[in-house]
Amino acid sequence: MGTPKALTSIGGNPAAEVLYATCLKGGFQSVVLVLGKDIEVITSALDSPSIIPIHNPHPERGRTGSIQVGIHALGKVERGVLLWPIDHPLVTLETIQLIEKELIPHGVVCPQYKGKSGHPIGIGADLLPSLMAEEPHTPLRTWISVQNRHYLDVNDPGILRNIDYPLDAKGV
Repeated sequence: MGTPKALTSIGGNPAAEVLYATCLKGGFQSVVLVLGKDIEVITSALDSPSIIPIHNPHPERGRTGSIQVGIHALGKVERGVLLWPIDHPLVTLETIQLIEKELIPHGVVCPQYKGKSGHPIGIGADLLPSLMAEEPHTPLRTWISVQNRHYLDVNDPGILRNIDYPLDAKGV
């Protein structure tokens, strides 16, 4: 992409700041941004000092490993966490609020739009030890498949929209 995904311009703001603001408005208290090799470039470009940047020294171990690094950085979690990939910055505030409202300690909230599952997902606090015990390379989908899942219908195509290339962010 040339620019780290966290700095992709979404309406004139870096994607990381868009996610941060939406999380806070949606009822989540802390925002951890797990970063790999571009941590210095990204953190120096952000204007939100409350974003907690965490370095993942081993991103090659897989996405679940990155999630584990972020959960570890949060410490004690009361209700649960929202796993929101940086390349899905177009999710609406309403969707985040619905996920937060539906979050239960022993379940996973998976939003879906027109029958297709997307991001972000909510994971209840009681399930976090199980996720932390997984091998870092285990696909998150594999772990989720054996959990108590709740599919949440949302009217938000942003849960499916992946911003992987500069052209994907055009007109946003």
